[in-house]
Amino acid sequence: MTELLSNDELIDKQDNKPVNWLDIGCGEGYYTQAMAQMGSDVIDTLIAADISKPAVVELAKVSKVAGRLWYQPRKEGTAKTTAVYPLVTSAAHLPLRPHSMTGISSIFSPILPEAFDNVLMDSGYLIIAKPDVGHLATMRDALFDDVREHDSDKFLQELAPYFTLVETCRVSTELTLSAEDLADLMTMTPYAYRARSEKGKYYWLP
Repeated sequence: MTELLSNDELIDKQDNKPVNWLDIGCGEGYYTQAMAQMGSDVIDTLIAADISKPAVVELAKVSKVAGRLWYQPRKEGTAKTTAVYPLVTSAAHLPLRPHSMTGISSIFSPILPEAFDNVLMDSGYLIIAKPDVGHLATMRDALFDDVREHDSDKFLQELAPYFTLVETCRVSTELTLSAEDLADLMTMTPYAYRARSEKGKYYWLP
């Protein structure tokens, strides 16, 4: 589920001001790279922040190959690209100037209302993607005796003093995964540590 929240009005690109975007909890940059590629006409500077140094190093490597790292000059005659700034930091203590970000994305990552409000400009907005009811339901049913549904709206009350909800978009799809892809997915979730061992072993069988 994606929440679009604003603490004033949506960005008006007509003022020609640089658009600085913060992708918080970026990991190895799967979503960051997509934003850099698709948002090259909109986003000028894309700060990709995560507390994991190895993940940010991987993101920097991919960004360099794509010619998007902040220090790489754009070749003459080529299309405009978004400058990516890899940053190892805690989301709670962002080393950024107050109100310097045009937008923030938190995709399956921490939600820290006060920290976000501090670095986001008054006319900026916040995009949040979080699990909704039924998220990975088949996997959870196989791993746990007692399955609790996600309360995907619980964080909205925490955001209310700082942001106004603008739009909610729910996305749902079914996936058929190979044993290898399923293992990778399992490793990315907390379920790998919380599941009962005997159920976990059963679920891992191809």
